[in-house]
Amino acid sequence: MRANKCHILLVDDNPDDRELVLRELRKELENVSTQVVIDANEWKKALEQGEFDLVITDYQLRWTDGITVLKELKERYIFCPVIMFTGSGNEEVAVEAMKLGLDDYIVKKPSHLVRLRGAVASVLRHTQVQRKAAFLENRFRSLLQRLDVGVFRVTLGGDYIDVNQAMYNLLEVANLNAFLPPLGSVLKGGGELWQQLVNSLQNCSNTLSTEVQLISANGGFSWCNLNIVLKVTADGTEVIDGLLTDISARKRAEGKRIQRVIAETKLSVLSPREQEVFHDVVDGKQNKMIAARLDLSEKTIEKHRANMMKKLELRSVAALVKLSVEAEKL
Repeated sequence: MRANKCHILLVDDNPDDRELVLRELRKELENVSTQVVIDANEWKKALEQGEFDLVITDYQLRWTDGITVLKELKERYIFCPVIMFTGSGNEEVAVEAMKLGLDDYIVKKPSHLVRLRGAVASVLRHTQVQRKAAFLENRFRSLLQRLDVGVFRVTLGGDYIDVNQAMYNLLEVANLNAFLPPLGSVLKGGGELWQQLVNSLQNCSNTLSTEVQLISANGGFSWCNLNIVLKVTADGTEVIDGLLTDISARKRAEGKRIQRVIAETKLSVLSPREQEVFHDVVDGKQNKMIAARLDLSEKTIEKHRANMMKKLELRSVAALVKLSVEAEKL
């Protein structure tokens, strides 16, 4: 194995055994650095510094034993790999050590030195993969927390397994430790709607996208685009992963567009003269002023106003102003 510089902590108070281990490590690793621990004081200092990628320890030490070394190490550095290379252990020791997180157990024999070399290479590769995976997972989770999109995993019943912060924001729940009610209970349509969605996932398609109304903690409503997918976990459990995107602003814009179309359609029934009168009335002009501007009599203006109100099915100037706003005529 040719890898980046690696720092290994060797806990062994037998100088001959230490030399054998160091020789094998140099064969396998390039740019390897080692720190030898032969007593309790050196072990304490090494633990405090924590600057090592791997620990190789004997079981029988004059000042302690390998199980204690393993326990103390894992209390501080749970992900640090450990190999026990010993000539004084037994099967019970090996089993106990494995339960405590030991990565490999090798009996001290000349024929096993090659195995030690391979074990070191394998453990370091595995640890590197684990650290990279943990780093990527942390980055992914950090990204999820920064998204405005609600990301969740729920049971088929809608109980949350995992959510990001945006889900709390969508539900207007300030306390991130607060209990979130089942997803079905915060949908307008309730549990019945949620069950319909689940049935559709199970019977028709593994994925589904639809628009729903979400009920916030304060009782308000917001429109969201719901995307869900049915998945099966490693243990065979069916779960639902999903995204909730707030589309309330889009819905409001759509509503305004619809109102504008309706208003413009209503205004289109007015004659050109009635439309002129409409704009003047909305601008707050009195009949006398409108008549003077259009060079018409006040009675004619009154007639146009009456016809206009009848066609628009409105009864007040305030209603005319509202219609004008909806049609964006102001």
